[in-house]
Amino acid sequence: PYRLLQRITVFITPSQAAAVLSLPLMTIYLLISGSSIPAIRSFIMISLFLFGLLIGRKGFWLNSLLLAAVLISVWDPSALLSLSFQLSFAAVLFIGLAVGCSERSPAEELADPRDKPGEIRGRAFSVLRSSFLISLAASIGTAPLVVYAFHYISLISPIANLLFMPLIGFLLLPVALLAAFVFLFTGHYPFSDLIGPVTDLALKGVSLLASVPFADLKVPAVPVISVISFYGGICLYFFFRQRHGWPQLRAMLVPSGLVFVSLFPVLSGSAGMAVTFLDVGQGDAAVIEASGKTVVIDIGRTGRETGAFLSYLGRRKVDALVLTHADDDHSAGASYLAGRF
Repeated sequence: PYRLLQRITVFITPSQAAAVLSLPLMTIYLLISGSSIPAIRSFIMISLFLFGLLIGRKGFWLNSLLLAAVLISVWDPSALLSLSFQLSFAAVLFIGLAVGCSERSPAEELADPRDKPGEIRGRAFSVLRSSFLISLAASIGTAPLVVYAFHYISLISPIANLLFMPLIGFLLLPVALLAAFVFLFTGHYPFSDLIGPVTDLALKGVSLLASVPFADLKVPAVPVISVISFYGGICLYFFFRQRHGWPQLRAMLVPSGLVFVSLFPVLSGSAGMAVTFLDVGQGDAAVIEASGKTVVIDIGRTGRETGAFLSYLGRRKVDALVLTHADDDHSAGASYLAGRF
């Protein structure tokens, strides 16, 4: 085998050989994952990177990201309106921008332990710093879409990603895929003693972090123009900073101003009283807002519609719940509401 590998490396480099061997495995993973939009995006971007290795050219990550977006849009135009598409590309875009702003890439930082109090500690610090930067960038990049769709901001997600993504991505997922591949040919599912406990550990850890006070922040609904202004402003920020050499603070005024103007109707609020009657199917529910207080009259059968509306308003608690009578279509959702507000 050694002589065979020696002869092969006469024609191609080790990195090119790795690229050739990786493509079939990536295709298998794409099919196993169900060909979801994030998986297709990853497949296209990594394939372009591997193709660059084969032809001896180093590609630019933003070109790969844009090409992946174009190909997915041509294949399925409705994907543009999919939250999965938007979250996936926003996360990768902000990770790329954050890493690109560094004077050196994370790989270069890891390879150069100079000016650090020891090689091992310096490398460990670089890994943690780069990992947290990536996690924070992904959280910030997807925050406007999460706020628009779910009306909350996760404050704990950068730490959760930093703790559990390596566990899932580098241990649990590869072992589970290998076990599934072995099961297809042997009918035996190996590594179950490892996969089960690691999965339980990850789920319990995420649940523990989610239960921390102020792990997330409920916010009122924002207009779609605010989301567009945020992403458009960030693009303008990098344009003016890199093309025109604007100082960082001056360039930051562009996205900040756009977002503030678009959010002004939400931030200004309303000083009067508002009464909203909700469609909860068979039953009644109404929400009264006055003087900063929130009163709910009847809740409906499940309480989910009322809870969704309160999340839309950004409410963290209900000041009073009035039940006109005990019929299920008016009061059965009270426990659901009490557990969340």
